[in-house]
Amino acid sequence: QETGQSQRAKLWRYLADLQWHTTKEITESSVYNVPSKKAGSICRIASRIDELRKKYGKDAIETKDARGPITSYRRTR
Repeated sequence: QETGQSQRAKLWRYLADLQWHTTKEITESSVYNVPSKKAGSICRIASRIDELRKKYGKDAIETKDARGPITSYRRTR
């Protein structure tokens, strides 16, 4: 993993393509690089999403509940 960068900053950059990304994709990406079934992965993503919304505005990231614990996120700008 890159040093000196917060997970929040990495997640913001990861979502820069403005496409939908599931929690599974995000946990297995370079942002977290852990198996998606590892406990706490989804909670950590949700926390970082909340932080990003506080920093960039509530409408900066959309959420789409797909099924069960799988949620998708997309940057809007």
